[in-house]
Amino acid sequence: MDLHAFILATTVLLASSSYAQNDTRNELVKAKGAGDMQLKGTSTEMYNGSTSEKAMVAYRQGLREHRAGELAAAKKSYAKAIKEDPQFVEAYDNLGQVHRQAGEYDLAIKNYQRSLEIYPQGQMARQNLALVYSITGDRVNAVRMYESLIEMLPDNAEGYFGLANMQLQEKQLDAALENALKALAIYEASGDAHLMDGYHLVGLVHYHANRYDEARPYIIKAKDLGARIHQEVAKKVLGTEGAGKDTPRSADDYTALVPEVLLAYEWLYSTPVSAEPAKRKDLSAFLLQWIMGSPLVSIEIKEAIVPYTEQHECLMIYLGGYTTHVLRMNDNPVDANIYATEHVLEFYENNLTDLGKNKDLEKLLKMRKEGKLRAYIRANT
Repeated sequence: MDLHAFILATTVLLASSSYAQNDTRNELVKAKGAGDMQLKGTSTEMYNGSTSEKAMVAYRQGLREHRAGELAAAKKSYAKAIKEDPQFVEAYDNLGQVHRQAGEYDLAIKNYQRSLEIYPQGQMARQNLALVYSITGDRVNAVRMYESLIEMLPDNAEGYFGLANMQLQEKQLDAALENALKALAIYEASGDAHLMDGYHLVGLVHYHANRYDEARPYIIKAKDLGARIHQEVAKKVLGTEGAGKDTPRSADDYTALVPEVLLAYEWLYSTPVSAEPAKRKDLSAFLLQWIMGSPLVSIEIKEAIVPYTEQHECLMIYLGGYTTHVLRMNDNPVDANIYATEHVLEFYENNLTDLGKNKDLEKLLKMRKEGKLRAYIRANT
């Protein structure tokens, strides 16, 4: 049974979640939910190009294919450009971007790193490498990249903006505010197109510190400039119900939401089911909507492995666990099913009082106790 049919058949009724996007200056900017991070990935601008005419012809072909969304063709063209000129920085940068858009993060990292080996001053590769590290949950390396960007370009806002995002995730709110204000000051001084994002980020830091009065002027300015404000932020800071509901439209949209997907699942899995039911409903809706539309994950529900279809809380842990395994490790369905099922059983045991006993889950628990669960999943995947 495919996921879409399964969801309809089991009537999982969840309120939709809101998140928004804003594209400016050939950069991808994601305005996250009630304070999750904003991400920026930069398209490559020309450094010195290539002296090889063949490399330039292949590179320009790759650009046309890339802009048309023909990622497989663009990969081949950029790779051809690199073959003609192994020192072609822009080709490595854009090939890295294509791999990132395709969810091939290891290959994206490899190409960005190669770009920096050739041209250590490369802002584009550095910023995009930080983005990929953020997406894959490698916050240590993401912070390292943003700090190196600040050291290299202290008058450029992007390093401060990215570092503030990382610190916001870690709840290092004082440090996040300091760097967000530095980014905003640079945006204001230069009239940068990302001024909206600067106001939004500062507002979100104040919001997470429960300083709603301090957050208000920044959120208002961000909203006036076109930012889409998450409904929870709008309600608490502005006293309104938010700014509408957008849905992701492209592979890039889904890719940029990966950090939010991982954080949503982490919260759903680790938080007691009785705690904050409204937030659980909202995050479950967001996670379900992302899974159903994303080209990055494909889940085929096997009734032998997921017989507990009426237990919706555990179903969401299965879907989130499967998705997390694919995004962080690999898309082998056996491995993903084992990972997801193990998480479901842990969640079920930790929340048994609130969930109540489920005969199907009890059977899976018995198999795990007897050491037969993994073999059973392999046989039924």
